[in-house]
Amino acid sequence: MLIYVRNTTPVVEMGNGTIRSLDPVKRQASVEVILPATGTTRELQGDIAPDCAIEIDGKPAALADLRVGDSVQVRARIDRSRGSDGKRHVRFTAEHIRCSRVSVAER
Repeated sequence: MLIYVRNTTPVVEMGNGTIRSLDPVKRQASVEVILPATGTTRELQGDIAPDCAIEIDGKPAALADLRVGDSVQVRARIDRSRGSDGKRHVRFTAEHIRCSRVSVAER
């Protein structure tokens, strides 16, 4: 007998994008990313972990220092599950956010 068990272990992935919305009080954000496989853009919404490391131009920063429109690189934990309704649910939780505001001329 063959039994199929789907792996529901969280996966950690990196992605680059632009902050489209940010709620520091709720610790939530949406980031527009370019999907490498297709070149299309997609807006992903998720939570920001309480212990999420945040950097702006290589220096430690606070969540409140981030702004809509910032270019970011995000390392996020991705939890995939299937709800009682049978639908797939994907939850993103940022663990590390790097923001770059320094222009090439300033480097």
